[in-house]
Amino acid sequence: MRGEVFGAFCREQLHSLTTTLSKALQSMRRLAVELAKPGGRFTEAGIRHKIARWLAGAFVSELVHYQLEKREGGWHLQFDFDNSALERLLTHRLGRTTLLTNRMDWTAEQIVAGYSGQQHIERVFRGLKDGDWLGWGPMYHWTDSKDSRACVLQHAGISLLQYIHKKAQAAWAGLSMEQLLEELRQIQQFTLLYPPQGEKGPNRVATVLSKQTLPQQCLAKELGLIRCVVPQVGNTLSPFRRPPDSDVYHCRLCLSSKLPLAPLLAGVHSTCVRVRTLRKRRRPYLCMHASSGL
Repeated sequence: MRGEVFGAFCREQLHSLTTTLSKALQSMRRLAVELAKPGGRFTEAGIRHKIARWLAGAFVSELVHYQLEKREGGWHLQFDFDNSALERLLTHRLGRTTLLTNRMDWTAEQIVAGYSGQQHIERVFRGLKDGDWLGWGPMYHWTDSKDSRACVLQHAGISLLQYIHKKAQAAWAGLSMEQLLEELRQIQQFTLLYPPQGEKGPNRVATVLSKQTLPQQCLAKELGLIRCVVPQVGNTLSPFRRPPDSDVYHCRLCLSSKLPLAPLLAGVHSTCVRVRTLRKRRRPYLCMHASSGL
């Protein structure tokens, strides 16, 4: 792991160095051609200022050496690339970082682990600003109190997402946050409507899951998504539901009537009944959530 991190860091530095070096050499070639033309009005301070600006990138001045001479009333620029300096750079400098800390009681491994842990925080901020998960904006609020509430919800969502990501590592190690969200998006449940068997009657209903890959199957099993699946087969969508690992049926009924609704409770036999009366269009509504063991 440390070798992979070192190699990636070295490649990033080398890519940035070669890009800056290529631009500097092209600018110096054009300047050498312009200086060779007769009648040029260049000053030594101006030329050296341009070259210093082109060689201001990291390590560029160590790789490019130049000589500026005045010949026959004009300026002559000569420069070359130092290959030995590049070898020394690759051997002793690129891919390495100096870490300074005041934790004198920490070991070298703890210091490196603490420094590497910053990438997790940076990933969260990138996800909030630029990612497609838990985006911070747009925020349709105009008061400080509502902004504070939205911020609290954002941090609660981040904590929950981090917990799910950590738990998903047991199912499929090495899965990034973006990959996890993409795999979970592809786990879908479909309700299929078939034509009725006769001329009249409701459509036949069947609920099925989308075809899952091996990582999706492991994630669904580890995160307990299978328990959320409600298989529906029949002519209508049943209001009754029983979890796969339970003998308790859960029922949700919504009734409306112009008559008093209290007598309707006499026929409900359950271990837990929650009743809520709402008013909508001047008519009382009764919502019952009941669970009963068989």
